[in-house]
Amino acid sequence: MPLRNNIFTNRNYKIRVLHILNHLACLYAAYYFSWTGLAVAIALYYFFFGWGIDIGMHRLFSHRAFKTFRFYEYLLLVFASLATVGSSIAWVGMHRRHHRSSDGPEDPHSPREEFASELPSWQKMLSVYFGIWPNYYASPKQTHGVRRLKPHQYAHYYYFLIIALYVGALSLISLDAVVWGYCVPATLCFHGASLIVTLGHSSESVSKRTRDYSVDSVLLHWLTWGEGLHHSHHKYPNKYHFENQPWYLTDLPGLTIKYLMRAS
Repeated sequence: MPLRNNIFTNRNYKIRVLHILNHLACLYAAYYFSWTGLAVAIALYYFFFGWGIDIGMHRLFSHRAFKTFRFYEYLLLVFASLATVGSSIAWVGMHRRHHRSSDGPEDPHSPREEFASELPSWQKMLSVYFGIWPNYYASPKQTHGVRRLKPHQYAHYYYFLIIALYVGALSLISLDAVVWGYCVPATLCFHGASLIVTLGHSSESVSKRTRDYSVDSVLLHWLTWGEGLHHSHHKYPNKYHFENQPWYLTDLPGLTIKYLMRAS
């Protein structure tokens, strides 16, 4: 399945529509609140974000920080797709570009980016939070390692079909199953990812080691199942497990990889 040379990586209008619909569904969830539904949503948020984005998109697909079994790679790919933050190929291209020019003029999602230099700081932050950044394309070089793999190609071409099949299966159960089983956890993934690209780069000074504004944050760490070690990640992007952290910054994704997923 050949891919065109350059992959459009910005959140396209279909994903934006899904985000809007998911937020509207959250209003339904708030009106017909259910503790059971909330527990299900939080559990799925853990798998969609903690496994799909943090372990899958981030540490495995983007940085190849560890090797795993094919079953886990496919499972992570499914969770990442259901997180509704873009296909794995597009996400990898965006993230690798971010590392190449972190908080610089070519960073696709930095609140300090030059395209928003004329805006007040809070408007820059909101622009990046809601994905309002310049459109760009990821080259084959930026997506190498994933674009040649069939599962990632299929997940890119049939991205919305994967979500539709999952939502369709939930609809056979009930409307509440769709809301709590997809809409709410996908909305949490949207806000979790947005918090990382904004508050995760909120240092007041540039780090000499990483030359960016990345920070480690306890609050972000627990809101995003382990992505709060953002400055540590920028220092060691190819490391899959950040050990010797204080207990309140325990690297849950790293422990999951170490004891469950990593192939020796």
